[in-house]
Amino acid sequence: DEYIRFIAQNLTPGRDLPRPTGLISGAAQNDGRKVQRQHVLFEEQLAFVLGHELAHHHLGHLPCTGKPGPLGSGDLARVLSSQVPLLNQPNEAAADLAGTTNVLDAGARRAGAHWTEEGALLTMRFFAGLSGGFAANLLLAFQHSHPAPQLRTPLIQQSANYWRRNGGVGIPVLRTGG
Repeated sequence: DEYIRFIAQNLTPGRDLPRPTGLISGAAQNDGRKVQRQHVLFEEQLAFVLGHELAHHHLGHLPCTGKPGPLGSGDLARVLSSQVPLLNQPNEAAADLAGTTNVLDAGARRAGAHWTEEGALLTMRFFAGLSGGFAANLLLAFQHSHPAPQLRTPLIQQSANYWRRNGGVGIPVLRTGG
């Protein structure tokens, strides 16, 4: 939380992320268990982002996923969601559900530490810290292509819980246009 506050207060558009100093004690930097846990969390965050983006492709949200031939409802949905930010939010929610399943599926096959949804939740916490209060996010939601992180967090949690309850089967998510 201290790191998120530091970044939110010192972030400047067009400039590199500020580098905080003194947030992690020397003892924590030398604790192998903590360092290993940080690596696992980073891998989970990266796996979620990649799983989310791959879900967009798989679910037909991208222009390159359209089929040749006459334009259909999926093509119209892709065009509208790319031009009207609010219309893209259902795509983002669907990609969060499928992305969570992707992380858990890949994590279940890993040797050693299995990935969980914790990296995804940490990513949402980071975005929530950068974007300000929940009320402000809801009031300006129509301007954003992604739902507020506070709305995405329960989707990720529900998706992970569903996956666990159903023996590694994720929440069914429909492809755009069918």
